[in-house]
Amino acid sequence: MNFLLSSFLFIFSTFSLITNSTLVPLPPLLSLSCTPSPSTHHHHHNINPIKTLLDNLTSVALINSRFTTFNTTFQQERYLGFMQCRPGFHPKACILCACAARNTILNLCPNSNAVSVWYDGCYIQLSMMMMNSSHDHDHDAYMDVSNHSCSSRAKNQDPARSAPALEALLLKLRADVNLATHHGFSQGEIAYDNINHSDSKIYGIVECVRSLSPQECDFYVGKAIEKLQFYCRGKNGGTAVYGPCLVRFDSNEFYYGGIHSAAAGGGNFTVWEGENGGIKRGLVIGYLGGGVACFLVFVLLAFLLRRTVVNIAKVGTLA
Repeated sequence: MNFLLSSFLFIFSTFSLITNSTLVPLPPLLSLSCTPSPSTHHHHHNINPIKTLLDNLTSVALINSRFTTFNTTFQQERYLGFMQCRPGFHPKACILCACAARNTILNLCPNSNAVSVWYDGCYIQLSMMMMNSSHDHDHDAYMDVSNHSCSSRAKNQDPARSAPALEALLLKLRADVNLATHHGFSQGEIAYDNINHSDSKIYGIVECVRSLSPQECDFYVGKAIEKLQFYCRGKNGGTAVYGPCLVRFDSNEFYYGGIHSAAAGGGNFTVWEGENGGIKRGLVIGYLGGGVACFLVFVLLAFLLRRTVVNIAKVGTLA
């Protein structure tokens, strides 16, 4: 009877997870960089080291969702990787974010030597180095990454008042991100009196890879802020990635999955040219595959439960 009860609870929880996961929106993709491009490099062995490393990282995320490192070796190639989730991020949201990043990398960057991907809530970096090389490749995956995206919504109608407010907010977030208690992350909002003499708000986040020193973090954040102010001035939102740091702002509250209860309202960002269609196709394929796998597990457990019930009934009849 205990086996029946535990099996029923497991099946029920699995079914609930499948049902709930379909209602949870995927975290927005903010930046993706692959080096070299998938069309110019192919692995010479049958095993895909990128997939192996990603599987290891995402499986460890079930246990430690804050900061995870892993490495794996194939012949003379050593692959290094780490993943981090935003401080305060719910473990389930972290796992979903990690799976989304995994599927994106496998679909768009399966043969790359270096990959870095920012989602709203998590970051994954992968890099490869030769075993006989003395060169330090730890930062190669993000060293040359420089991306930006501005809101596709209508331009801000009050730039004279919003620009100083945005500058003040970004300066505050840049100062806060290096506080020891913030773990490389800061978020906040600022209100200003708009042209209609009512309050408007700007929301922002700054996030860095936690392995950076305070000096490195401040440098990269400063460069990302410069990109935002140059490319997204007068816009209602924008995202800039420079190296291992990300800066984002929006006139709508956009914190995905945990800082506030609001959903990702800043999801109207334009995706970098040429990535949008492939990302959507890759994510759809990946999550359809995951849903089918979960459904097969559910069917198998239901069959085992039915078989157990029949066997117990037979034993009861014989007794």
